[in-house]
Amino acid sequence: MKYLQYSVYPVLFGCVLLADVINVPADQTTIQLGIVAASDGDTVKVAAGTYTGTGNKNIDFYGKSIYVVSESGYENTIIDCENDGRGFYFHLTEDSTSILDGFTIINGNMDAGRGGGIYIESASPRILNVKIE
Repeated sequence: MKYLQYSVYPVLFGCVLLADVINVPADQTTIQLGIVAASDGDTVKVAAGTYTGTGNKNIDFYGKSIYVVSESGYENTIIDCENDGRGFYFHLTEDSTSILDGFTIINGNMDAGRGGGIYIESASPRILNVKIE
């Protein structure tokens, strides 16, 4: 009697994770909701316009390694804090993989002297092409 011997070798398939692009306001209505929906490595792309109100000021990255970028540059993408809050708040050990790029932040109100445009505490994000007035 002959026996056939088979060897089974596990085949490992590499898994490639693709970063998502979340468009504001097309996919999420506010910049903050875009960030909430993002995972590490994702991009939150913000269309040109002036952004005001809840969800578009006091914006928190929540410690995520994400890229928040304006679609049309700081000349065309404005965060108006309406003298009630700041533009962005980095405080959960965000590092150089947390990137803010291409915004103008206006009318920020310094809360007890702590950053009317951007307040950074215990973090070191990358801030590129941002104008604060």
